[in-house]
Formats: sequence, structure tokens, C-alpha cells
Amino acid sequence: MTPAHPNLDDFSSLLDAFLFETDAGLMVIRCAGTFPHAPGAQASLVGGPLRAIIATISDGAARHAITSLVEGRRKISRLRYCQNPVAGGGADFEISIQPLFGDGAFAGLRGIISPVASRPRADIVREVRDDLLASISHELRTPLNAILGFAQIIRSELLGPLGTPRYREYMADIQASGRHLLRMVDDMLDIARMEGGEVEMRAGAVDVAAAVRSVLGIHASGLAERGIRLDTDIPPDLPAIWGDVHALRQMLLNLLANSAAFVEPGGCITISAGRREDGSLGITVADTGIGIDPEQLDYVLLPFMRPDHRLARGHGGPGLGLPVTKALMDLHEGHVDIRSRKGEGTEVTLVFPPHRLVARGHGQGLLAG
Repeated sequence: MTPAHPNLDDFSSLLDAFLFETDAGLMVIRCAGTFPHAPGAQASLVGGPLRAIIATISDGAARHAITSLVEGRRKISRLRYCQNPVAGGGADFEISIQPLFGDGAFAGLRGIISPVASRPRADIVREVRDDLLASISHELRTPLNAILGFAQIIRSELLGPLGTPRYREYMADIQASGRHLLRMVDDMLDIARMEGGEVEMRAGAVDVAAAVRSVLGIHASGLAERGIRLDTDIPPDLPAIWGDVHALRQMLLNLLANSAAFVEPGGCITISAGRREDGSLGITVADTGIGIDPEQLDYVLLPFMRPDHRLARGHGGPGLGLPVTKALMDLHEGHVDIRSRKGEGTEVTLVFPPHRLVARGHGQGLLAG
């Protein structure tokens, strides 16, 4: 039995919204109201696929999330996105979709797209912080349980007196979990501060080669133990960057940690740098890891979002490294360029604009030691 149909036209006029309904094959069978992304096009949408409606959403990350949920016949509750963003704003909308069932079988989807009134920046910042704190709690719980569990085993000497070789293995696990926890907390606080506009950059002339050397020392031994080769290609005459040395080191550490999580033994990570055709400077971390579907590249720059495909399963982490890096690059007036193919590896480039480069020999000292 097919579900009863409400009067969509009445609802759309009351809600100032666009409503639609599909059949089990996700073909649009009815719609009402003015389609906000292409006024006058609602009549032509009937009889076409739902993906035609989703394709009009210009927010790539939201479009990807909606597509994934729709394909899984899952409910969407007030997912917010910005349509046609421009400097200073854009139009905000919310979309909700409800799966329909008849006689226990999937019968289609019913959805609504409605405009959202703009809110003050302070309200948005508070919401982002609240969401971050709520979302991080699950990621904190897993390493904390490992820390507490292994610590209790050692404290009670369950397997024998201290000095038993297995205790050294547990201590290694405790250290790994602790580092994981600290990294997540630091990233969470960084994003909260940057969203609130509370981060100030301490600018100076930063020696890129020295910054790269400083982060290599942190990761080199661990990668070598896993059988992952680490190469560098940094020209000796590379100009310095007018920026924050600590921010640059954090960005490089984030990119190296991200690559290391997705590269198997026998793989390779390469850090390179050089001037680009437009005069900017790029610092690239490339790996031979599992790669990312090109359609998900915008998606992975959102906090707590990771590539959504089978190869990524089992690779932990809250998905904060790239969002933190993007936010730090925004402070440097640059951008993050990601190129990747599933199964072939990923290249992430930090692109600093030409006016951020400092020729060697200028008065400022180089600060990346």
C-alpha cells in the first residue's frame, strides 16, 4: 500500500519552502513551491531523477553528504548549506528528507528545502564550538579506555612483577593512545579558537628548509620502523615565507601524520617545495597511500569528516588535521590544494601567495630553527 499523499501545495505556501517526493527508484513524482536554486524549473523536475535536484546545490561538501545519505535511503534532518557563496556571504538553506515505506518496503523519499535566516557570527561560532565538543567526546573515549585499561593491568601486576616484557608492549600502547588523545585535544582547541577569531599570527621570515627538517626529526624513526620511505626535495635557494613558524610546523606535522596513517609498509612519503608559475610558493606532502575519491576532496576539509570509502575503514582519527591546516593557511592568505586518486596516493600542497615570500638577505632573521 502506498503512503497517503498530503497536499504539498498547501504545505509549501505555509512554509515558504520547496517540497518534493520520489518513487522507490528515486525519480521525482511530485513537487510544490518555488525551486530556490532555479526559479521556474520546478515543473521540469517532475519525472526526472532526484540527483538533478541535488546537483544544483553548489556547496560541494553538503552535496556529497546528501548524495551519500540519499543513496543509503537514510533520513536527513535539517542539513544546512550555503548556496552560491560569495565574498561576504551567500544564501543559506536547510534540507530534510524522510524515507517512505509501504507494506514494509521502501516506497520513496519525501523532502523539503527551505531558506534559513542569516545569524550573527557569534552565534555561528558558539554552535561550531558546541558541535566540536560534542563530536570529540566519542573520539576521546576510545584512547582513554585503552589508557585506563592498560594502566590498571600494570598497577595490579596482573601478568607478573614489573619488568615482564609484555609490560613494555603495554607501555608503548599507552604512549600511542596518549599522543593520539593530546593531538585530538590540541586540534579541537585550535579549531575552536580559529573559528572564534582568537588566533593571532606571530609573523616573521620562516626558513622553509629548516621547518621541514624540524618535523622530519619527529616522524622519521617511526616511519622507518614501519618500512615507509621518507624523501625530501627542497631547493637550497628557496625564499623564506613571511608567516608564523609554529603554524608552518604544525601544518607540516598534520600533513605528515595524515599521510602516515594511509600509507602501507613499502610505501613512500615525499616533501617537496618550489616556486609556482604564478609566483607563489608551494610546499607539497605526497604519499603513495590509498588515495581519496576526487568527489570527496572538499568534504575532507570539514572537521570530523574522513574519506567515505572501504579503503579508509580502520584508519582512525577524528578528521581534524586537514581542517586545522586549512584554517592556518587562511591566516597566511594562502590555500590548500589537494590532488588525489583512489588507490594511487594523495598530494597536499600548501600554497603561499607571492606577497608572502621574503628574498634571502633581507634584514629579518629566519625563524624555523
